[in-house]
Amino acid sequence: MPSRFQGLPTNISLITAHENRLACLSINHAGTMLASASVQGTLVRIWDTRSCACLVELRRGVDRADIHSIAFSPPPPPPSASATLSAVEDMIAVVSDKGTLHLFSLSSLSMTPGVPERNKQSSLASPILGSLLPKYFQSRWGFGKAHIPVESKHEFFKLGWWGEGEGVVAIGRDGGWWKFVVPKGQLTGSIKGAESLTEHACKEVGYKRYLNIGKDG
Repeated sequence: MPSRFQGLPTNISLITAHENRLACLSINHAGTMLASASVQGTLVRIWDTRSCACLVELRRGVDRADIHSIAFSPPPPPPSASATLSAVEDMIAVVSDKGTLHLFSLSSLSMTPGVPERNKQSSLASPILGSLLPKYFQSRWGFGKAHIPVESKHEFFKLGWWGEGEGVVAIGRDGGWWKFVVPKGQLTGSIKGAESLTEHACKEVGYKRYLNIGKDG
């Protein structure tokens, strides 16, 4: 082993995440899940950091996009003897250069009692047809969506969560921010073939725009 590698851990695992170059990575608070997106930007893959297995593919869309930020929802608060906590849904938020924010549920991975799966999947993704169809039809589509105005090709967004996962905040390059509430309830209907599903709109509850840094003109 070359001397420059001396002292590094030897139990390193490699994940072949995407065919294209990586564009964005994020890890959950427990360190058990890793989210990845490529420069293609059409999907986000969730990986088990222990087994390196792909747990699920989350479909952002079909058009190419630059993924700016991926953010896992915060962990639940510590249990308290004086309070009865309701089940907390694990989620992930994704935003791209198109100014579109997508929300996905990870409840099927966390197996939290009382928290149903809110993402949708193609109606063709059955046990019989699933193995015969492209992976596109196995992907999960988000349950929530919001739009942030993009006024410049130089705009860049970062995501965070507020409260105990009640909402998402997007922060722009100029310091401006947009605050959204996670929609409640489940989507109705199924995706027939591909993306005929309309995601719930996330309610905007606040925003602030500062200097238009990098605005084209």
